[in-house]
Amino acid sequence: MQNKLISIGEAARLLGVSIDTLRRWDAAGHLPSIRVGLRGHRFYRYSEITHYLQSLEVTAREWVESENPIESSPDVYCRTMNIALKKFGTTLVSRPAGKEAWLAFQPVLKEVTENEQIIVDFKDVVVLTPSWADEFLTPLKKNMATMSSLLIPAILRSKRLWKY
Repeated sequence: MQNKLISIGEAARLLGVSIDTLRRWDAAGHLPSIRVGLRGHRFYRYSEITHYLQSLEVTAREWVESENPIESSPDVYCRTMNIALKKFGTTLVSRPAGKEAWLAFQPVLKEVTENEQIIVDFKDVVVLTPSWADEFLTPLKKNMATMSSLLIPAILRSKRLWKY
């Protein structure tokens, strides 16, 4: 069982992270994978995954039981929320659709914390009209202005598609 190889999906499930997170950890050298085949599929040793989980548990336990645990400063640590607009479609054109997207997004905004950075991701969006943007981005900007930083790509600001 020590040298048993498991797929990236199984490793992600065991660790409770996404496959993309494991790919980033692999690229950064945090948890290297074993590449197999012509396409370089990633596999992990089961023993390394269990060792990682055990060391993580030990670190967490030591931190919790410590009399003076190190607290991260908001200046050093900042959560980031990435809003992928493609979840609402690739053609974002009508005012009613923008308002519907805004209303559907409300529960997510309740999870936003102070000093959290919000990034609006336009990747894979083919069409974005000012009316849709006005119904979604304007209230987002108003709601987040006091507690978070909101990053809108410069291309939108420079082309005056949306007044920032």
